[in-house]
Amino acid sequence: MFELTAPRAAIISNRQPLANCSENLAVYHFFTALQGHSLAEQGIFLYRLEEASKNFHEPRSVNADTYRPMMPTKSELRQIAKQRLAQNVPLRRQKSAEIWRRLETLDVFCRVFAENNLMLYLDFQHEVETTRFIKPGQNIVVPCCVDDWIQPTLTSLDELEKGPFGILEPREKIRRNPKRWVNPDYIAVVLVPGLAFDTHGNRLGRGRGFYDRFLSELPPETVSIGLAFECQIFPEIPVDAEDRPVTMVVTEKRILDNNKSRERSATG
Repeated sequence: MFELTAPRAAIISNRQPLANCSENLAVYHFFTALQGHSLAEQGIFLYRLEEASKNFHEPRSVNADTYRPMMPTKSELRQIAKQRLAQNVPLRRQKSAEIWRRLETLDVFCRVFAENNLMLYLDFQHEVETTRFIKPGQNIVVPCCVDDWIQPTLTSLDELEKGPFGILEPREKIRRNPKRWVNPDYIAVVLVPGLAFDTHGNRLGRGRGFYDRFLSELPPETVSIGLAFECQIFPEIPVDAEDRPVTMVVTEKRILDNNKSRERSATG
């Protein structure tokens, strides 16, 4: 047993203090940080949490073996995910290549990628890269945001430009050309970005709900694949009624096949 107050410093996976956190977020950081570490490392985490708690009042006892913290809010999880992604930047290119290699072991991906029945996002900021794996002159289907809806649009790399948010998108004359719009019913696979995913395929986006609305309108046989770095995978993500999970998640280390409710290793 050790004494824990409402600390404003959390022990997180990179072992650095995080200022102005709620107790809920701090304890979540602490327990997720313990997972996968040796007993010696766990002892260090316990010691650091005890030291942090000495600076605060109203202590209460917490049993590290049985305590289960409340799930952080979506806002708190976004904060954690963004910090992890920022720390991941030096390895982003290398890990993205490994994720793409694992993606190519999936028959469903290879088949539809060649047939243009795939919609893929164009990476932004610290997301898993996709754009550099597109060949010059290759026709692709990408999401275009029209009002509050995603409109799949046929384009190519040489027709892209940066939009208002700095995200690559087809030029305006392409976006407004109905002949370039693709019926979502014809899309067999969707590559989905996200700030975080859990092991059940639940996804945490940036909070505007574009992909949740889009995924909810797709035929049930459409395969949605979340691309994420391993640091973006959480044990559990809070889910609201309008949230939509993905069929599977591909990271640099594994493929989480949520359609079969089990995790499987990729080969090749």
